[in-house]
Formats: sequence, structure tokens, C-alpha cells
Amino acid sequence: MAMDLYPKTLEDLALRRAAVILCSCPNMYMFAARMKDATKEEFEPEIDKISRNIVANFSLPLMLEQDLLGAMKAVSREIIKWVKFHENFLEQYDGVLSRLENLEHICWTRLGTVDYEKTAQVLIRNKKLSTEQCFKLACLYCFFQDIKELWKEVPYSYKKVFFKVNPLPITEPRIVVFFYCLLNRRGYQEELILPPEQRDLSSIFEYMFEYVALQGYRTATQYFFHKLNLLDRLHIITRLAVRVAKMRSFDRCFYLHEYQKYSDVLRFLMSHMRVSEQRELCRSAPFETLKCLLDWPWQFEFLRHAKYILQFYLLTNEKYSRLLFILAHNSSSGFNYPKLFRIFFRMSPKKYKNYTLTHYSHFLPEFIKINDVVTVKFILRHLNVKEKVKLLANKSMGCNFIPALVTAGKWDFLRLFIRESQLANESKDRLVAYFRLRFPEDWKSEWFREFVREIRTDQSGAKYDRWASDCKRVFRRAVRKRRNEDHSEQPKKLLRAN
Repeated sequence: MAMDLYPKTLEDLALRRAAVILCSCPNMYMFAARMKDATKEEFEPEIDKISRNIVANFSLPLMLEQDLLGAMKAVSREIIKWVKFHENFLEQYDGVLSRLENLEHICWTRLGTVDYEKTAQVLIRNKKLSTEQCFKLACLYCFFQDIKELWKEVPYSYKKVFFKVNPLPITEPRIVVFFYCLLNRRGYQEELILPPEQRDLSSIFEYMFEYVALQGYRTATQYFFHKLNLLDRLHIITRLAVRVAKMRSFDRCFYLHEYQKYSDVLRFLMSHMRVSEQRELCRSAPFETLKCLLDWPWQFEFLRHAKYILQFYLLTNEKYSRLLFILAHNSSSGFNYPKLFRIFFRMSPKKYKNYTLTHYSHFLPEFIKINDVVTVKFILRHLNVKEKVKLLANKSMGCNFIPALVTAGKWDFLRLFIRESQLANESKDRLVAYFRLRFPEDWKSEWFREFVREIRTDQSGAKYDRWASDCKRVFRRAVRKRRNEDHSEQPKKLLRAN
């Protein structure tokens, strides 16, 4: 089931390549630069509008169009993350990195992510930034030859920062200080690089390896990894992978906050771990590992490791439900998240499914918001009749489920819900009575009465009449609970109508 998400298929690679080409235009670059500090509510409508305008120039099948739009959202976010990451590292907040002349030099990988290392090389070669910034960029990506050349050009006003007798006031990133020490043959001075509580480490390379990994510096992580001997690698790699995964999980689902490339660092570490070490990682941090692998472009790895974690019940019920909520909450922005949601749920043991289905109201509204009929139908078909009837009166999306759909004008979803619920005839009559009481003004309109007639004439639930008495009991209990909570008069009228 996971093969259709695997990025090495020709179809998937072509989709990512097309998204990169369509997003590599001045309008998209400038949009990304303008939206780098935007919230989800600000970003989503804008990127959706721009992407649809671009895709409208092509005649694509609907499913392919939706996949391409999802990939374009992910690619556009890559531009934003690249700008924010380097603004924070270079302490360059005047918009220089966001200029079109710099954004047009962005290089891409075949997976649809920004190639940070190649892009840095281009910016340094073309001298698009100041000498000090180019020097820091060369240190970040461990370009030692460039570091040597740029150090000669750096003004003395910058160099003198490193000449202090007391090294503590040096505010430059430690990776910059490291290469300064290496360049000037001052040795790996502990007082310049190591904080007092960490000066007992046996290897400066081991310390730097940990430091750059926990900062999300993927290229530097690879550089210092190859400086370690085999025993040091075996000693540290699993423990460090657990820490990296937990660092990524601290964001609590905040939107567009994956500026550090923790998922790339974790993926690099995992590529050098034995199967037994990968399983140890999954046992030590199952939730954090899976959450990290939800980042673009590693979603295909998510399912592979989820299979092992679910097989041995390594997640608590709460963490499992949390993963589903992340997939639902970010379904409009994460690439293929609705499909991942369905596959992940389908492959889950019954224990997790039963727990999560009692909390369906946490993620069902998220898919309704983005008009995802397929996933909404998928969720409804996994609910039992008791839960479906409860939807008629329980609180959801801040108010009753049905009024929320009516207010949002999502009548198609309401029809879908009624059809998939397979209500008994008696339950349909109560539902019609509920509509009559809750929406007295709409009842006068012909289209609304036609909608109600559809409910009454729908025979899809006829064979479920044996559940009529159960539905009636559950529904009345739910209405009583609702009445006790908000002292509304409507449930009383509804009961009298029954």
C-alpha cells in the first residue's frame, strides 16, 4: 500500500520536478519572500490561489491536478524555510536574502527540496552577500577552501571579534569559531568552543558532531560524521538520533516552523544506522521519529517505520491519536497527508482504531474544511451506528455538527453524512423534525424542502430498521445531555415533536 507514496517512482519524481519548475518563477519567489512570516490562515488562501492560477493553464485530470497543487504548496514552503533558516544563521533580517536576484539562484534536489549546499556555493561564487556573510556561509557548509580564501578578504573589524583575550563574549556560531581555530592553527581551543559543563568530552569532533546535528545543520553533520572513527560513530549515533527526533517534535505542530532541517539530519543518521539501531530509535522515540518523517520529502519513510512501530504497539493511545490529528490538522498543507491518514489508519491494530474512533470529532472537521470527500467518507464508514447518530446532537467544530455544516454551506457533506450513516426510517423522521425546529426560516424555501424530501425518500437505510429502537434511545440520550449543558429550548421542542 505504501508504494504509491514512494518517491523513486517515475510518476512521483515527475510530479515533484513539475512542481519545482512551476514554482521557480519570479511571482512565486516574491510571494514566498513576502509570506515568510505569515500564519497558516494568511498563507493557505494565497498559495492556493496562486497555484491554481498557474495550474489552470494546463488541462490536467482532476486527481493529477490535486496532487500537483499539493506538491506546489510543499515546494513553496521550501523557499520560505530556506530564507528563514539563513536569516537566523546570518543574522540578516534586512531582506537581502529575499531579493529576487538571490532567490533565483536557489538550486533544487530531485525530491523537490532546496539543495542548501549547492545554493550556498552559487551565492558565494557570485558574491551575492557581504564578505562576512559569505565567510559564515562557507563555515556553515564546511567549504574549507572557500573559508581560507574569504578569511583573507574579511575586514579587520570582523576579525577582531576572535582576538579577544576572554573568549566568552564571542557571539558567533560555534561552527564559525571552530573553523577560525582550525584556519589559524590555534588548535581546537576548548575555551573558544566548549561550554564549561562539556569540556570533558574526549573528542572535539564528537562535540561538534552533536552540536551541528542538534542545530539542524545537515551538511555539517555529514562533515563531522566522517571525522569520527568507527567506534565513536557506533557509540553516539543512536543516542543522537533520538535527541534530533525529539528536537523536531518540540514545535507542537506550529505552522511553517521547521526552519532547522531536523528531518534531513535524522534521515542522514538513519541511513548510517544498522537495522537493529533503527529499531532501537523507534523503541526509544516512536512518536517523535514518525512525526519527524512527516516532513517533506520523507513521507514515504513514515509508512515504512510506522509498520514496525504499530506491529509492536510502541505508541500510546494518546500519541497515536496525536499523529492522526497532526495529519488532519495539516491536511491542507502537508503533501499527501489525507492519503497518509487513510493508509496509516487502515494498517493500524484494532486497539488503536477503537480508541481513536471515540475521538473522531477532533479530526473529522479538518477534512470537511478542505472539502476532502474521500477521507470524510472513509472516517464515517469506520464509525458504528451509535457514533453516527450521536453526531446529530453532540458538540463538534464549536457547535452542533449539523448546524456547522449548514452555516458553512456544505450541503454535499450533509447529504454524504446522512447517506453514509444509513439511518433507520424512524431516525430520518427525527432528523427532519430537527431541521424543521432548528432552521424555521430555511424551511420555507423550496430547495430546503427538496433536501428534506431526499432524506425521507432515501432507501439506503431501510435494511437497518432493526436498529431503529437503538437509534431512538441513543438520540434521545444525546439530546437530553445537550439540553442539560446549554439549557436550550430546542431539544425540548424536538422531543415533543417525536
